[in-house]
Amino acid sequence: MNRIHTIQYLRAIAALAVVALHAGARVEGALPGGVSALLNLGHAGVDLFFVISGFVMWGGTRHRETAPGRFLLRRAIRIAPPNWIATQCWIAHGAGLGYGWIQITPAHVLQSRGCVPHL
Repeated sequence: MNRIHTIQYLRAIAALAVVALHAGARVEGALPGGVSALLNLGHAGVDLFFVISGFVMWGGTRHRETAPGRFLLRRAIRIAPPNWIATQCWIAHGAGLGYGWIQITPAHVLQSRGCVPHL
């Protein structure tokens, strides 16, 4: 599939909206009310990001015969190693700086490595 650059730009905007939402949540008390309300639009960024990602995945595989198991295996091989590296970096960062709001437990680490949502 040829790249549709505008879709990729829109996906980047959606991802940045989610990052802004999470960053704004950490400093919400220091932000003016209007800014906090604006950053809450980042919730829509999650939906937009996943819709666009689904379209990109469909476009990249629509002309291939791929069994579901093989597709999932290829996705896991592509997604898991960067996730594990990011998790290790986050653990090192959180443990090294000792932020009070970061709680690193074995359960959280396993959930993160398994791509299981948790709070």
